[in-house]
Amino acid sequence: MTYANNWYSERDDAQHTGASFVIGAASEVYFNNLLYSNASCMAVGVAKEVRDEISYGGFSNSDLGYDLVGCVSGTLLSRFVMHGLSISANDNRFSLNYQLSF
Repeated sequence: MTYANNWYSERDDAQHTGASFVIGAASEVYFNNLLYSNASCMAVGVAKEVRDEISYGGFSNSDLGYDLVGCVSGTLLSRFVMHGLSISANDNRFSLNYQLSF
């Protein structure tokens, strides 16, 4: 039984981190502001934990920690990598370009 709980916990942690990473990256593209992006991403995580508390008394600070890791890494990757990325396609050509300004 312990092994099943550990497997579930690790899977749940990865899901929180991964989902928050995607939400953080998308919110950074939308807001183009690290503060707003991280705040909106964490608001989703807090809302999910409040729902868990109401549904079955399962609010988890640990899950919020994994949400924070996902939000911050998603927004930073989006800010410093994705904003310089451009994709174009025409005829039989596909281009992926990255531009970084110093």
